[in-house]
Amino acid sequence: MRLFNEATGSICRRIGNTSNTPRPGDLRSLNRGTRTRRHRPGIRLEMLEDRTLLSTFEVMNLHPDGEGSLRWAIVQANADPDRADDIVFADDLAGTIELTTALPDLTGELTITGPGAETLTVARNPPENTPDFSVFVVSAGANITLSGLTITGGRAENGGGISNEGSLALTEIVVFGNSAERGGGIFSSGTATIANSSFIDNTTLRGGGMYNSGTATISNSSFSGNEAGAWGGGLYNYGTATISDSSFSGNRAPYYDDEEGGGGGGGIYNHRTATVSVSTSSFSGNEAAFSGGGIFSSGTATISNSSFSDNTGSGLSNRGTATISDSSFSDNTGSGLSNRGTATISSSSFNGNTGYGLSNGGRAEITDSTFSDNTALWEGGGLYNSGIVTISNSSFSNNSSTISGGLYNSGTATISNSSFSSNSSGTSGGLYNSGTATITDSSFSSNTGGGAGWRPV
Repeated sequence: MRLFNEATGSICRRIGNTSNTPRPGDLRSLNRGTRTRRHRPGIRLEMLEDRTLLSTFEVMNLHPDGEGSLRWAIVQANADPDRADDIVFADDLAGTIELTTALPDLTGELTITGPGAETLTVARNPPENTPDFSVFVVSAGANITLSGLTITGGRAENGGGISNEGSLALTEIVVFGNSAERGGGIFSSGTATIANSSFIDNTTLRGGGMYNSGTATISNSSFSGNEAGAWGGGLYNYGTATISDSSFSGNRAPYYDDEEGGGGGGGIYNHRTATVSVSTSSFSGNEAAFSGGGIFSSGTATISNSSFSDNTGSGLSNRGTATISDSSFSDNTGSGLSNRGTATISSSSFNGNTGYGLSNGGRAEITDSTFSDNTALWEGGGLYNSGIVTISNSSFSNNSSTISGGLYNSGTATISNSSFSSNSSGTSGGLYNSGTATITDSSFSSNTGGGAGWRPV
């Protein structure tokens, strides 16, 4: 006998003796003067596999509403929040679904599978009389997967393209041309997992491509041409972000005001309470009016196997705690790396940067790294130090500036097992010291300029 358990959506099997015949174990000994009693059969429920039903709704047309539309499919899926649903699109459906009003919020467990971002677009209708809304809104507690769509034209306070308070997974999504006060492309205060997706030309005050105050995991994705009026052209991180195998290019934080601030983090802005981890990723051609063309971080940042090139306003600006390994900083303007916090740098290269290879006003530990062909207008083409720096097993070559091509020190520098060669300046080619410097097991060769080698003051 099978019973359907409505509470769990599972099939249960009723097991037990259902006849009226007593079983041998139910007979009592007649010698003890007891009566034979009929034993009631035991009933227990045995749980079998989950048989929760899935429903699939097909979008048949590009209409903004009505039967067969995307809006209709979402309404059907939302009707039973305890049911997992799929929304798919008719095989021959291509073009743009233009929305004049907001879609229903996405709730429950729902997967929307598009035919491809190049084939189908979901857009807020562009006329000015169309009200502001996010193209998709993910409710708190929802578990939503989106793939194979372009999302564009959204305009809202939070998340022009997508506003997420639940759990959101994006795969092969293009988020293009959306705007908001926070998170032009996406605003996420929940959990976001993003793979093989692109964020292009979104605009905002904070977080042009994305604003994250929850947990974000981003892989194999690109952020390009996004802009933030204040902070974070590509990404503004106020939570925890893990980024791998991704690129940030041509993003901007172009506005800076002495009173209002802004202009930090062309690629990524990492808030002082936030944590960002970046691996095997690239930052190129990003711009910040204040600092951190590639990344501006006042929180905790871990950077590995990544490259920073041709960024304006420095490749990376650290005001918090940064751990950098196996990474390269090349051809950035305003220094390859600007450190005013605590930085640990290993096995990294600084090459061809203008305005210092590295500028340190905080505390830095540098090992197994190279500084070459960097230039500064005044002091320290390779490295400018006004803080505390420890350098070991590193090399400075072909750097140049007016005062000290290799390293300028007005703070405290401890240098060991390092080399300074072919650096040039008008004052001291290798190292100019106006602070405290301790140098052991290091070499100075072929440096040019007055006081070539190192000059104590």
